Amino acid sequence: MSEGMGWVDEPTGIDVWVTYARGLKPKELLKRLPQGAQPVVLGSSMGWAYAVERVDDSTARTESDDWAAPALQASSDGTDVLFFETRSWDPPSQFTYARSGRCVTSFGLGCGGEEEERAGDDDVLAAALEAAGIVGEDLHRYDEDEEFNLDGWETVRVICGFFEAPAPPLS
Repeated sequence: MSEGMGWVDEPTGIDVWVTYARGLKPKELLKRLPQGAQPVVLGSSMGWAYAVERVDDSTARTESDDWAAPALQASSDGTDVLFFETRSWDPPSQFTYARSGRCVTSFGLGCGGEEEERAGDDDVLAAALEAAGIVGEDLHRYDEDEEFNLDGWETVRVICGFFEAPAPPLS
C-alpha cells in the first residue's frame, strides 16, 4: 500500500477501523465489536482474529466521543486487542493497545512524530519505536527523508512486528 492507511484495497480518503484480538476466532471478535458493526473483512492469521470496518456516518460507535471504548470492552477478559483508526477528517490516525479492560498504550501514527506523545498504563512499545528511529534521541531518519513515516506505515510495521500480528493489507 503506497498511500494513506487504507488497510484494504480501496482508494485513499476512505477511513477504516481495524481491530485485532489475540487468541479469538473471527466470530468471537465480531461478537465483541459494537452492536451494528459490519466488517468488510473478517479473518484470522498468526493467532490473531481481525475485523476491518469502513467508517462512515452509519458506522457503529461514531456517536461516542470515546471511539477506543470498544477495544477496552473487547479486552476485558484479558484478551490483547489492537485497534487502529484512520482519520482522514482529523489526522493523525490513532492506535490503541488494550488488555484486561484498560488502555495499555495509545498514540497517534505518523505526521512527523505523533508517536512521541503516548498515553496509557504501560509504554510497552517505547523500545521498539526507538529502535526503529521513530522516537527517541536518534531521529536521523526524519532528517534524511522528510517523508519518513509521514503516513504512519513504519509505525504500523513496528507494532505488528512487536505483537507478531499480521501486517496489512488485510483484504
